[in-house]
Amino acid sequence: MSELKEFISEKIAQASGFYVNDIEALEHETLDKSPGGKARSGYDFTHEVIVVNNRIATQLRGEDPGAWPFEDGWAVCPDSDRNKETAIAQIKSSTQAILDALKNVPSEKFNEKFKIGERETTFSSMANLAGVHMMYHAAQLNYLQAMQGDEEVHWS
Repeated sequence: MSELKEFISEKIAQASGFYVNDIEALEHETLDKSPGGKARSGYDFTHEVIVVNNRIATQLRGEDPGAWPFEDGWAVCPDSDRNKETAIAQIKSSTQAILDALKNVPSEKFNEKFKIGERETTFSSMANLAGVHMMYHAAQLNYLQAMQGDEEVHWS
């Protein structure tokens, strides 16, 4: 595995671990609540992370993930998935899908540009987006923790 691919894989795994720790630190009621009645709940943006991770894994495998499933607005977590255990299991499995797919991307093609629809990208950019996206939403989980009086960093 190339050094860049290994580095990005480590960062994706780290981001996933941080995200899981942040979910574990929150109560179900906090994850399920919309702050202010308008903001997305922790479960809603976690569902988005899971969907994006799975779409990235699909693209890394060279497959078409299909149309973006949330054309009508923000991602909304299905009622059946609105619990911590399911969210954690799905974050872990969607991250593992990315890591598994990354292993099969030939190192010599990792930074090669190609088009997905009208957008030009590389496998390295797609993989890096997964880690950045998880960390973006982990920050939202941190904010929910702080709103509940929890100032601890749960990333150890």
